[in-house]
Amino acid sequence: MGGMTRRDGDDWRKRWRSGAGRTSLANGRRCGEGGIWAGRNLKEELLERRGAGVGRHPGGEAKRETDEQKAERLVVDQLAKRRWGEGELEKRRKTDALKVKMAARLRAETVMTLDWIARRLHMGCRHTVANCLKRR
Repeated sequence: MGGMTRRDGDDWRKRWRSGAGRTSLANGRRCGEGGIWAGRNLKEELLERRGAGVGRHPGGEAKRETDEQKAERLVVDQLAKRRWGEGELEKRRKTDALKVKMAARLRAETVMTLDWIARRLHMGCRHTVANCLKRR
């Protein structure tokens, strides 16, 4: 048998925990515990190289804008198709069949939340939208 023995595995773990042999790919600096490179967090270093600030989701703000623009474009297209104005959304019932169709399309083609859809289509709260989509 040419495989690794338990002792080999234990030795390997000890070397790994001690930091022996671990270096960053960038310039050979030793890595420490928890992915820290020379006192800096790995995520911070990678984001710096990429040119983004440290945040929960780098680039998330720009992505959210494009998602919202796509959803808004869909709403405007649907309103034009039905020859409705913005005021028509307010006049119609929260559970209007055409509003529900618009909500279903938004839900299927975008990543917008039920809260956003409910606000945009004047359908009350997200629970109303969820119930209408469930019954559909």
